[in-house]
Amino acid sequence: SGWPLALVVSLAWLAARHNRPGTAGTFMGICAATKVFLFLFLPYWVWRRNWRAVSGCLGGATLAYAAGLLVEGPAGYVRWQHLLGSVTWGWMGANATLQGMLARTLTATPTPSPFLPLANLPSPVLTALWALGAMGLAAIFLRRFRMTADADAEWAAVLIGATLISPMAWCYYWPMAAGPLAATYARRGAPRWLTTVMLLGACVPFTAFLLPGFTPLGTAVAGNAYFWATLGAFAIVTRLG
Repeated sequence: SGWPLALVVSLAWLAARHNRPGTAGTFMGICAATKVFLFLFLPYWVWRRNWRAVSGCLGGATLAYAAGLLVEGPAGYVRWQHLLGSVTWGWMGANATLQGMLARTLTATPTPSPFLPLANLPSPVLTALWALGAMGLAAIFLRRFRMTADADAEWAAVLIGATLISPMAWCYYWPMAAGPLAATYARRGAPRWLTTVMLLGACVPFTAFLLPGFTPLGTAVAGNAYFWATLGAFAIVTRLG
């Protein structure tokens, strides 16, 4: 689902670039009906007072949900919610999110798992750490773009930030942010070390996470390669480093 989703998200970004916020919102609403973490664009557009994008997003999501009801009926959504509630594999290496990093690094993962954690913290502590991390990302975003608008960088930051704070967002969602990230990088560049972190993390083959024998430090660094790559991309578009 990664590439079709990336195509529609890219169409939304291009529509926004050409001053068609209603179209951009409609495309994004259709995508968000499938990947709910993309609804993070709603508070972003409210913050920017972009009401045409907000209404387009709500309309696109409604259209997508209605189409799903026609095809699958209510039982399809019940099965979908049940599946989401039964997910136990958020610790896997392909999960590029903050929660995935915390699950691999600070709590024991199910057997068989190649990852050894640095600590085994209770779930409420992990939830608090996730909340603090999400608020930190939001604060960085608001500080960066509160006074200076940058449409490409903002789109990239929202897409990458949504990936980071989602409970599960896999590395194959990265192409969604490829367009605005590349446009931002082409105009501004980035510190070499941040670019290196992003590229090295992104180039780790998924099969590396299937190998046994990760030490706790290896889990924190190499086992979280996709998380560090995603965080590096967020740092680039918000001009950290």
